[in-house]
Amino acid sequence: MDNAGRDWLTPLAQTWHAYERDHQLATHRQLIAAHYRSDMLAMIVRRYRRPFLITAAGAAGMAAVLMIVAILGGAPWIWSLIIGLLIIAGTVSATGVYLSKRPQLLRNTRFRRTIHRLKHTAHFSRLAQTDWAIHNEQQHLFKQPLVMATLQALPANLRNQQAVAGLYVLLWRQQAPTLGQAIAMYQHDPRQVGMSRRDIRQLLYQTKAADESQTL
Repeated sequence: MDNAGRDWLTPLAQTWHAYERDHQLATHRQLIAAHYRSDMLAMIVRRYRRPFLITAAGAAGMAAVLMIVAILGGAPWIWSLIIGLLIIAGTVSATGVYLSKRPQLLRNTRFRRTIHRLKHTAHFSRLAQTDWAIHNEQQHLFKQPLVMATLQALPANLRNQQAVAGLYVLLWRQQAPTLGQAIAMYQHDPRQVGMSRRDIRQLLYQTKAADESQTL
């Protein structure tokens, strides 16, 4: 391979790793978003259920008091009232639990102020700051000069991780002596790469590890 092809190996490898890191960070952000939403929903659910549970507890407490009166006073008619109160307590509690499981609960205007206040607590602020830091890192990945120059040298339809990996392999295996020829080969038939995605990933990680060991 002449220098025209060899000189593109490092830029293509760095660009591939930029895509790889971007995918990892995107997955991390999805996990943070899910964590944020589940924790917020759990807190809103507790607040939504509270009046139902307080009402149910009050009815159960009244039933307990009446039960003592019925036992001590021997008034059989009170038992029907006790049963009614227990049914009310169970129904109110179950209703609160059922309604709190609605997925649109976070969009309920009743909790707008509560959600706004929770967003500024330490827990949710930390999650938001972490998400913002990851977002900034993602933005920086493709602003690296070498990565920008590499992407600018590629046709728009090859500016993706799979195509970058294919071009790297074509040059690394000396199937194409120059980047231009590698691009032409890949556009004609990507199967000419002749390696699985798993093998390419392993190759690029091994190459990165070797490069890092040489710089130590």
